[in-house]
Amino acid sequence: MKELKTEPKIENMEAVSDFVESSLQEDNCPVRAVMKFLVALDEMLNNVVSYSHAHEVDILVGRDGKRYYVRLEDDGSPFDPLAQPEPDISLAAEDRGVGGLGIYMVRKSMSRVTYLREDGKNKLCMELDT
Repeated sequence: MKELKTEPKIENMEAVSDFVESSLQEDNCPVRAVMKFLVALDEMLNNVVSYSHAHEVDILVGRDGKRYYVRLEDDGSPFDPLAQPEPDISLAAEDRGVGGLGIYMVRKSMSRVTYLREDGKNKLCMELDT
């Protein structure tokens, strides 16, 4: 497992993406899976940066057999993105409420997404089976 700790700021997002990409590549993660992780990471990290009021975010990247994972842990306000209702994608975009589509896309693109609030931290784990 590889770990990066940083401040959740917009200007740090590129460095986080580079860290996740290189960590996954070092673990021989398939290119398609790396791309899925980077899109999901962008969405979830942007939520932490924009809304959590966190002072620090830890990014953990690892592999367990054929399962790869990226975990975000932040010390911000409690927020379970998985508890949010899924958007009604059968409606036209102008008829849907604002928000929720990014989390929906992350859930659909990953093999598993889990959330836990523990020790004063939000812990979101995104996993892909390859």
